[in-house]
Amino acid sequence: MRASSVQASQSCADIGANQAANIECTLFEIRQKKKDELHKELTEELSNLLLGEKVPLDIVNAATDEIIIPANRKITVGLLRKMVVVYDHVYIDPSPLRNRVRGITSSVKHKMAAVTV
Repeated sequence: MRASSVQASQSCADIGANQAANIECTLFEIRQKKKDELHKELTEELSNLLLGEKVPLDIVNAATDEIIIPANRKITVGLLRKMVVVYDHVYIDPSPLRNRVRGITSSVKHKMAAVTV
């Protein structure tokens, strides 16, 4: 049974454990698909700014201190995808580049927050 076919007045307890599990799986799949779409959108937007460029600053995962993209390295789609996976932990030293990247990622953060609710 798909989530859209369940009446709003029914709770998971009312429809049985098996059907409730199916609904949860369907909702998870919908959320995951939306997250994947947002990651793809973010990759495309960052590609317009960074793909093929060499930036003079390290782009770092602030949560792990791992350098995602080393300074002066030509940025590839693979490196952008690596950056997008941790977009909410990206750190770039203060610069115009940081401001532009933050502008792009902030809109996705708001959209992603809506998906995870």
